[in-house]
Amino acid sequence: MSKYLAFEEGKSTEIIKHGHEKFQMYAHEVRIRPLGHAIEAHVNVNLDPETKLKEIHMITNSIKQSIIEEFKLKDVVVVPVPKS
Repeated sequence: MSKYLAFEEGKSTEIIKHGHEKFQMYAHEVRIRPLGHAIEAHVNVNLDPETKLKEIHMITNSIKQSIIEEFKLKDVVVVPVPKS
């Protein structure tokens, strides 16, 4: 089993749980994929559509750094999605 496949199994759920516990937000989609010899994640998070852009930027950067540090990833892309 490759390093990528071994990491991928179950980590999407752990990333969702991490975001919920640490930031009280819901990540409704997490994609994990190889990036050269490292691993990256693409995380869609539900945010209030009334949130100001500056605050969204601060929130998504905090989430990104937290996930990188917690899961030792090369990069994380956090995409804010308005919750309905």
